Amino acid sequence: MGGFGVALDALGGRCIFCSEIEKHLREVYHHNFVTIPNRAMAAASDHIDVPIHGDICKVPDSAFPKSLDLLVAGFPCQPFSALGEQPGFDCPKSGNLFLEIVRCLRVSKPKAFLLENVPGLLTMAETYTTIIKALEAAGYDVSTEVVAARGLTATGRKRLFFVGLRRQRDAEQPELTHCSAHNGHREHQFPFIPDLKLKSRDVIDYDELTEEEMDILRLSEETFQQLLDSGRWRTSSLAWPNKILETMTSHYGNAVGRGESQLVPCRAPFNPRRFSVRECSRIMGFPASYEFMPPYHLQTPMGYCKMIYRMVGNAVCPPLVAALAGSVLDCTDIELPQSPDGTNDWVLLEQRSGAWGKETARTKFVRSFTLFQQRGSHTLLYDARIEYKNRTLVFVHVGKTGGETIKWRLRVICDHRASKRKKARCLRMFHGIESALSRSTIGYVHCDKIRPKKSIQLATTFLFSIRDPLDRVFSWYQYMHPRNCLLNQPSAACNLKKDSNPWGLQFYRDCFPTVNDLVNSISHGSHPRKRRHVVTSKNDTTEKCTLLAIETLQGRGPKGPTNHLHFNYLHLTNQTISQFPNKEIMVVRKEFLWDDLKSVEGFLGGNTLHDFEREGPVVTHGSEKFPYQAVLNRSLVHIGAPSLCCVLYEEIQSYSQILTRAVNLDDDQKQQSLRHIFSRCGASSLADLIENCANITSQFQRNTFQTIIDATTEVDFFSISAPDQQY
Repeated sequence: MGGFGVALDALGGRCIFCSEIEKHLREVYHHNFVTIPNRAMAAASDHIDVPIHGDICKVPDSAFPKSLDLLVAGFPCQPFSALGEQPGFDCPKSGNLFLEIVRCLRVSKPKAFLLENVPGLLTMAETYTTIIKALEAAGYDVSTEVVAARGLTATGRKRLFFVGLRRQRDAEQPELTHCSAHNGHREHQFPFIPDLKLKSRDVIDYDELTEEEMDILRLSEETFQQLLDSGRWRTSSLAWPNKILETMTSHYGNAVGRGESQLVPCRAPFNPRRFSVRECSRIMGFPASYEFMPPYHLQTPMGYCKMIYRMVGNAVCPPLVAALAGSVLDCTDIELPQSPDGTNDWVLLEQRSGAWGKETARTKFVRSFTLFQQRGSHTLLYDARIEYKNRTLVFVHVGKTGGETIKWRLRVICDHRASKRKKARCLRMFHGIESALSRSTIGYVHCDKIRPKKSIQLATTFLFSIRDPLDRVFSWYQYMHPRNCLLNQPSAACNLKKDSNPWGLQFYRDCFPTVNDLVNSISHGSHPRKRRHVVTSKNDTTEKCTLLAIETLQGRGPKGPTNHLHFNYLHLTNQTISQFPNKEIMVVRKEFLWDDLKSVEGFLGGNTLHDFEREGPVVTHGSEKFPYQAVLNRSLVHIGAPSLCCVLYEEIQSYSQILTRAVNLDDDQKQQSLRHIFSRCGASSLADLIENCANITSQFQRNTFQTIIDATTEVDFFSISAPDQQY
């Protein structure tokens, strides 16, 4: 199909030999790499002619080129794929085609090679070893690595790549900075791949296909019913706009009824549909200028689509190949043509020392990352400039934001276990596969604890766990509610059931038995449940409860039961960002926990497909079993939430500042979270929110808001005697 050709054309290469056994693919290749470029040539003398051979087994040695810089190939993966029986070399049809590559290496002696196959080959130890030995015997130093296309495409496709560098005498060995040498063996350093954060919305035409195309691609009622009956399909598996797409396979579309093909959601009442031909090519990273041949005579529309699905599923991702090929050529004396910025810096390279987090001042990557430039009719330009620092992180755990789940994925937490046994049990969670995030994290901040003390001074980056401030309050209210004291799982809520805790009696029993009472008191200044146990005072009970709510929600309640609100965004930013304003900020949003962890992992040079979800426990504190769930009545959602936002103005302001400075989120992701909180507050921005709060008509609510914006005013609402504390 020409995935290698698209990539190497963009790097300034010229194809001088090609082999493909299938006639239709040879036609497509000739159309894109001979016919189309020749249309743009002004002079006939400039015309391109690529010799395209058929079955490689029938190509004689004399047909192989005698002078060759780089050999690229994707030898058949079916014998090694985990989707099949993995017969390996025993596959009679294509198991030994790899030997034809070795034959070409021996005849043409290219300076380097780049081969692609499936990661399942690594599970076949004997076969893998045989391949490596055969390549080395042909005169090459071989390096391998599984590389994901996630950073440069909208899919998480993983493939195993082999890189070979031809051995040379020491006198002929060029001095190259991007290859390491050990005992005379040159090792290729695979490049760092930045994350362009492409999602389904970047490649899928949700509402732009014609009705005729939709009719071809939509599932029939019969097929859709088979899909539902399979028990393997979930609506969450659809290609929603914010999702990373599943790996394209050659059998895409053939087993839709068994739930083995990702589908695109359609507007009701229509069934979901398959990917279009153009969408498939975009998913793999092919440029818009790439053209498919028209259908054969009498070929059905769906038959044509399945033919293209098979082609694309067997192809390589051109952006990824360009990055890898550029780094391979960097290890040779081949000079690349200049990139659009006037340099030869096509790829960012990482020296994989394994010493993450130990050289905080060193800049690792300062080279420009340019994959594609305009070449004739082929246009696909990625130009992402990244200055990559070897970051060290302090994890700032804000209460009720999913921080407990995150911290159990960080090795630094294990270092502070009370005993060797607990520390060993903690370390076992990593199973020997530690993420770049874990390796880079050197400190932990939660409530008033900083471990170790000097970590916030030494770290380059603060990693905050964050959550919508309103949801954080509701989560705290639910977690501390006395009704949620479970016998089989004692929690902090159990302390508030005791008569010796007057604050708990005041807050939950007398003032706010439900979250609706809490929000209603703030929004209307009314308290529907006046009880005999309220502390006596000259002031009205209603006002007392409302002031108690404001004091608590703003983090001025008693330590202990209100720790999660006391050590809030404002408190923790004063501990960290205010003291070190020049340090970098990353965030993990509770609403997008796993996606954000992977984005941070990518920023740290790790694997963006790291399985954080399975690495450690998901901590819920038993909330799924709580008898009382803090859910607002619908009538209060639009009335009470804006007033609650006024009380939490400083919290929302700090939350917005943290979110805005996050380097691991793009502008769309930041705006998505900001729009969510401001829409709940009935505002469009912070300035709009403060204006709305100032315009509240109720005099009581104006006074309420005044306590928020007047930071110099200290309000002594009331005091309750309790053991060893004055509130």
